[in-house]
Amino acid sequence: LGLFREGSNYLLYLWNSVKVSLITAIGIPLVSSLCAYGFAKLDFKGREVMFAIVLSTMMIPAVVTLIPLQTIFSALNWLDTLYPMWVPSLFGGGATNIFLMRQFMRGIPNDMLNSAKLDGANSFVIYLRMMLPLCIPILLYVGGTSFIGSWNDFITPMTYLGNGSSPAATLALGIYFDYGPGSRALPNAAMAAGVVMTLPCAVLFFIFQRYLIEGVAITGMKG
Repeated sequence: LGLFREGSNYLLYLWNSVKVSLITAIGIPLVSSLCAYGFAKLDFKGREVMFAIVLSTMMIPAVVTLIPLQTIFSALNWLDTLYPMWVPSLFGGGATNIFLMRQFMRGIPNDMLNSAKLDGANSFVIYLRMMLPLCIPILLYVGGTSFIGSWNDFITPMTYLGNGSSPAATLALGIYFDYGPGSRALPNAAMAAGVVMTLPCAVLFFIFQRYLIEGVAITGMKG
């Protein structure tokens, strides 16, 4: 209960982390599936070359982009805000997620899509009404990993928020400054802060694991 006492910023950290994690957990599966749908089911010139370029970005270390991104966010006046935590992730959703989505979509028979086209459905309607329901298992996987990644992220808020006094500080950053090394927090309060942070990820993992297995089985029977 000491975590939520008057004067503690723990609830603010918690709310900031919840907002960022939910936005990424919902947004990344949607944008990555949209990109993957184009690479998997749409035929256009240069498709394989563009996909190879997307995959090549996986070889770029994330630490290399920190300083250029900080310069960009500083010019946009986004430092000490939550925008750097979630806006970049919604531009494609990441090469790894696009690759996973594309491989899953390639296993969906094209005959189903061709029959929908004969009925007059355009590409976006096919994506929205056919591909997304069939891709629920991989959408859950990407959403779950995106939530956990955002929830546990430390280097990004440390780079763009600076310290725990920022009103946009996330839980990982706030715990480090308020309960980590050099703080005056009692050991039991520090351990309680860490336990509370691990609970959402633990609960999400067990729920997500069950639904993932069921979704894969159901989708396999439909195929």
